[in-house]
Amino acid sequence: CGIYLDNSSVGFSVHHNVVWNTRWSSIQINLNATDIDIYNNTFWNGSETMGWWRPKVGEFPRLKEDTKFENVRVWNNLSDDDTWDPQCFLEDNLSLDYDPFVHSGGGDFRLLEDPGRDVGAYKYGEGPWRAGIDWDPEKGPTWHGNYGLLKQPSTGN
Repeated sequence: CGIYLDNSSVGFSVHHNVVWNTRWSSIQINLNATDIDIYNNTFWNGSETMGWWRPKVGEFPRLKEDTKFENVRVWNNLSDDDTWDPQCFLEDNLSLDYDPFVHSGGGDFRLLEDPGRDVGAYKYGEGPWRAGIDWDPEKGPTWHGNYGLLKQPSTGN
């Protein structure tokens, strides 16, 4: 899958990601997920948009009560499939049956035209972004240094 929130995940914010060509779900959530926001993502050409596993008593060892999602909000996401998890709070997600991108085959998931609202990882007319850090690795993300995390290990010479 593209994004995987394992058993009983709490307090995640998943936004502005592009996930494509997955053999499994574009985003997978398991067991008792709580307080998760999933918004402004593009999920394209996966086996399904959202996958979930919420076993009931008797389906999983030592389970004392049925599992469920609480306060999992999914909004403003763009997909080519409408398999959104029905136990989530769903709002303004868009599922299209055509390719609306500049060049999805080449990894360019900017929108060709305005879908009428802010949906997916890119706003219409927005330039491409580059994955990775956008801060000076020597200064760290807070500009207080990198706490030695990014230094090369000593060779002993």
